[in-house]
Amino acid sequence: MADAVGAARGKVGDAQAIVADQLEAGAQAVRGERTRGTRGGAARDDSRAAALRSRLGDTMETAAYGLRRYDVTELGDLITRQTRARPWPALLTAFALGSITTILLSRALGGEED
Repeated sequence: MADAVGAARGKVGDAQAIVADQLEAGAQAVRGERTRGTRGGAARDDSRAAALRSRLGDTMETAAYGLRRYDVTELGDLITRQTRARPWPALLTAFALGSITTILLSRALGGEED
């Protein structure tokens, strides 16, 4: 049984590394994109689009860093530590997620009638 758990954790770790690599590659690709202009095929880069791409790239790299830093098989321990260290934000987050889930499920199941 312990061997099976160890093998499963190894596979999860490998998957984490692959996803982190893909996120970093995606972040570089997003930052490297340019919007093609219609005039003579000249490349133009809208400043708002560039800022959005940069922010998206930063977010993807942060997610990759998180995947490399934390072991998802120990996610329960991480949540427990964070909840004990900061109980009120954890409680508010749980309440918000529960409320949003309830609203979405009620709409999906046809619970809202006008």
